Amino acid sequence: MSADPHNAADPAFTFAFQPIVDTVAREVVGWEALIRGTWDEPAWQVLNQVSPLRLHLFDQNARAAAVGLAGRLGIDGALHLNFMPRSLDSYPKSVLTTIEAALAAGLSPDRIVLEVREAEVIEDRTHFAALMRDVRARGIQLAIDNFGATYASLTILDDLEPDQIKLDMRLIRSADRSGARQAILRAIRRACY
Repeated sequence: MSADPHNAADPAFTFAFQPIVDTVAREVVGWEALIRGTWDEPAWQVLNQVSPLRLHLFDQNARAAAVGLAGRLGIDGALHLNFMPRSLDSYPKSVLTTIEAALAAGLSPDRIVLEVREAEVIEDRTHFAALMRDVRARGIQLAIDNFGATYASLTILDDLEPDQIKLDMRLIRSADRSGARQAILRAIRRACY
């Protein structure tokens, strides 16, 4: 599938749906739609083929495509979708497009979890937080993806008040052998409650 049928320069792509498991209940509670090339290329290879001028439109269209595919596959539980914060700058109705795609696919918007990618700087956090409050008022949940990896700081927890955070794997890898990482993880946990 192509992100935009009007631009053949966009790469063809599909999705891998990675299960999100509640380890206490031992059940799948959701799925993260991970963009992949048609030959299973990782997301970064697909995204590197997209013109920087079209990246945020591609982001918007890819979310809609993921929701449509999830609906056709009958995926249950929450559907986690990556979201580039700057998409709202170029395409203010970007999230509405995701909601419309969910409704068309027979999915309730309250099953959607937008994972804000921290790989992009959020220039105006106050404005972005206001936009995210509007998104959450429509029933969509908000998560911070790869928390602790790049641009996000602890203040983003206060600014966005996300429903979930997904810690960057570098924070948790070998945490059992690192007192410093354990202290960081305890502090993040305290900040979230």
